[in-house]
Amino acid sequence: MYKGISNATEWNEFFAGEGRTSEGQNVKITGNIDFRTVNKIESNVVIGKLEADSTKIISNVNISNIGSYSGFIKEVKTSLKNITFENCQIKGKASYSGIISVSRAATSNCKFNNITIDCSGDYIGIVSRNIAGSMNNVTLNNVTVNGKNYVGSLVG
Repeated sequence: MYKGISNATEWNEFFAGEGRTSEGQNVKITGNIDFRTVNKIESNVVIGKLEADSTKIISNVNISNIGSYSGFIKEVKTSLKNITFENCQIKGKASYSGIISVSRAATSNCKFNNITIDCSGDYIGIVSRNIAGSMNNVTLNNVTVNGKNYVGSLVG
């Protein structure tokens, strides 16, 4: 079972309510999601599967003052597929932080374009920790990552 999400407002509504669980909901991205269109971003969410049938873009995710063990997505549990993250900035005095804090997922056909992650702690990257997940056909373009120790462009 998937929850279809097609825009930033739907993302925020879902993850402010029934979608905010520690078990993780399965999400099908059905349209490009641009967070410039909203005032707030529901972040640090747990997701089972985050997939699209064909490539969809999640853009303009800008989070400042992020805390440790946090990200736009706190955890992806099983699958990340056909998603492009674009024009995103994550900043804070944090460790174990990035676009995705923890991935246990099979990641495939994903792109990260124009990404800046600037955190002062350890284990900083687009994915701060990859735990038993696999990565296949992942592309990085114009990615800048700053941290203290265990810093990586894709995985910290």
